[in-house]
Amino acid sequence: MTRSHLCAPTGELPAPKPRVDDRCGDRTAMMPRRRRTRAQHRAARIATERNQNRKARQARHAAFDAVWFPKATAAADDDPPPF
Repeated sequence: MTRSHLCAPTGELPAPKPRVDDRCGDRTAMMPRRRRTRAQHRAARIATERNQNRKARQARHAAFDAVWFPKATAAADDDPPPF
């Protein structure tokens, strides 16, 4: 098969059916308005991420402290060992 056969039309295609335009005529009604500006949204995202990072950091420090600096139990004697 040659390239000329690949580009040759094979028949008529049916015309596409026109879409029903059920949108309203006012273009501003199609897009919702922003509740916050981009800068406000960005600041909120950054604040949320910083808060999550702070909580994760505090959890890591608490786990580290629990392993390396355990709290004294209430059952432990306060008396020094006898010599």
